[in-house]
Amino acid sequence: MSFLFPASTITFEAALRDLARGSPKARAQAARALGGVDDPEERRRALDPLVRALDDDKAEVRDAAATSLGTLESVDEPVVRGLVKRLGDGDMAVRQHAAIALGTLRAEAGFEALADALKSGPADLRFQAATSLAEVDPARAFDHVLAALADRDAQVVGAAALSVGAIAANDASLAPRALEALGAAIGAAPAAGDSGARFDIGYGCAEMD
Repeated sequence: MSFLFPASTITFEAALRDLARGSPKARAQAARALGGVDDPEERRRALDPLVRALDDDKAEVRDAAATSLGTLESVDEPVVRGLVKRLGDGDMAVRQHAAIALGTLRAEAGFEALADALKSGPADLRFQAATSLAEVDPARAFDHVLAALADRDAQVVGAAALSVGAIAANDASLAPRALEALGAAIGAAPAAGDSGARFDIGYGCAEMD
């Protein structure tokens, strides 16, 4: 036996209210809802509450806020600064979604923070930073993701390989360096012992064909 439940909806004003004063669950739901607004004025009004929600004491609220900010197409200084701060969050999902948002927004002001994250952040953040850097500024990201092919984590190596291949596919002058580095990475640890990383390296090479 199955039951049908009406879809729950929330108005823009209710979402703002819930994000400010609701329970943790309501705040997270409100933050997610604000990322889906279409009206230009509502999108503008949603920014400040979502930036404040990046400092919420509940990780699920910070996570929803970071994700929603990535959809609102604003690279205003408070937005980027708030997302950069969350790269250092103690919750894995929050820091990953902050990195994803910076990449989706192509936030140039977040480039250096992502580069630092790729170099010295936890493995889950290094993995995402390899992708986000290439979205922000492919040419500037190339040397950073090339260096990440020597990362000690196989998944990070795989993500870096995909970014290296994608960047070099759009700039033929970079292809020789990319192919040389990818060829070295596939036979070295940790990729040599990880089928997923080897697949990603192969895919990165194929992108340049």
